[in-house]
Amino acid sequence: MNPNAYQNLRKLGNVTVPYGGKTKYESFHAGVDIANKKGTPVPAFAPGVVTAVTNGFQNGDNGYGNRVQVRDQKGNIHQYAHLAQPLVRPGQVVGQGQEVGKMGDSGSSYSPTGGDASHLDYRVKTPQGQYQNPTPYAEKTLGSGSALGQGGPGPSNEEDPMKKTKIILVRHGTTGLNSEGKLRGWVNVPLNDQGEKEVKKMGEKLNKQHHIDVVETSDLLRAKQTALGLTDKTKHSTIKVNDGLRPWHLGNLSGHDIKQTLPVLKDYAANKPNEPIPGGESFNSFKNRFLGAIRDITQRNPGKTIAVVTHHRGDRTMAAWEKKGMPDDLSIDIDTFLKKGIDPATARKIIMNKKTDSLVGRLSKAHKKYKHPLTYLKK
Repeated sequence: MNPNAYQNLRKLGNVTVPYGGKTKYESFHAGVDIANKKGTPVPAFAPGVVTAVTNGFQNGDNGYGNRVQVRDQKGNIHQYAHLAQPLVRPGQVVGQGQEVGKMGDSGSSYSPTGGDASHLDYRVKTPQGQYQNPTPYAEKTLGSGSALGQGGPGPSNEEDPMKKTKIILVRHGTTGLNSEGKLRGWVNVPLNDQGEKEVKKMGEKLNKQHHIDVVETSDLLRAKQTALGLTDKTKHSTIKVNDGLRPWHLGNLSGHDIKQTLPVLKDYAANKPNEPIPGGESFNSFKNRFLGAIRDITQRNPGKTIAVVTHHRGDRTMAAWEKKGMPDDLSIDIDTFLKKGIDPATARKIIMNKKTDSLVGRLSKAHKKYKHPLTYLKK
């Protein structure tokens, strides 16, 4: 081993097995092993979202023991193994340098020199499932002084790397049912001529006001047509289609006059939130699905500006949740939900700077019950 290598890694401990080295279990070690006494704080070497916390031998973990996995914004999975104690939970957002656990000797851990087996096995796997050299991530973090104990404390649990993530929430353009004052729900109506003109103008306006990194849309036709209009102007070649962004499934109420059915919707939302509308879904099912989709989108795109193309009830749900301060129990302000929202083919900006980490597990679970894999819509 080059004695001049791993200068920053040695701030965390002794590098006992480098990437590509040999161990008693592997002819090619796909990670880097850093040894230090049990209880040494282990920092995150990249910001991201915790995707798994595994204790002991579970799910064929290959002897990694207690481990934490964090997905960064590029989709890479950073694994911290053999921990004495994980200190994060699945779904939690962590910053670079934030402590994710305590170093230990859980799982199939041993010392190459026969001494204390406490160490960190740090690995990085790409979205394609291939391991890459994790050393640059660790060297950069430890060298920058952002890790715990190196030049001051790293980000605390009160800091959120998604604080600059922006959602441009876009309501689809006008349809025939909009013009007639009828509830759309899941009725798969297209944009009318007016809607197509609106979308063209909106795309030009958004392109001047924002640099949009990602476009994600409901899978209903009117939303997809709106998203395509946006990408024509923002130079995106693909759109992610997400059925979690659909509006409230209003079942037998779809196609009815909005003013006449508004009291019925209020009754379901305020007094019968777990009761499905005949032929449709309950309000809580819609609310959890929609907010779960929003949270999933922001987790996958931290720090980016995301155009989310959805529907009137999606906009109202988000606004009503914001009105209540985005509480952990997902309660909303019913009056805000029932008010008229943004007009067709208009947009509003939402800065995702609320402390909503505690929602992640519940929202993701609710969303996964409904969500199908993302598909991509090409121009």
